[in-house]
Amino acid sequence: MRRQRHQELAAAHTTHDAAERRVTELYTKAAEQLGNAQAPVRLAGLYALERLAQDTPALRQTIVDVICSYLRMSYTPPREDRGKKIRAAQPRARLTAAT
Repeated sequence: MRRQRHQELAAAHTTHDAAERRVTELYTKAAEQLGNAQAPVRLAGLYALERLAQDTPALRQTIVDVICSYLRMSYTPPREDRGKKIRAAQPRARLTAAT
């Protein structure tokens, strides 16, 4: 009877550890996506965190804090993209002004 109880406890701990490891892995991957240079990847990270918060009530407040911190971060667009957009818009503006 003791062996059976010990085996049941060991199996329960193993299952719990595997579930915790999976949640940690999902959280880490989603948080890493927030730092990606591409906007769709960052958006996917936000959605992944939201889903994880829905499925894991114990992490809900932590995930809300992470999302709020992410949204408070200042955003500076890359200079190359801004310069390209400005240069691309200038010829159009000149053509419109000339007509």
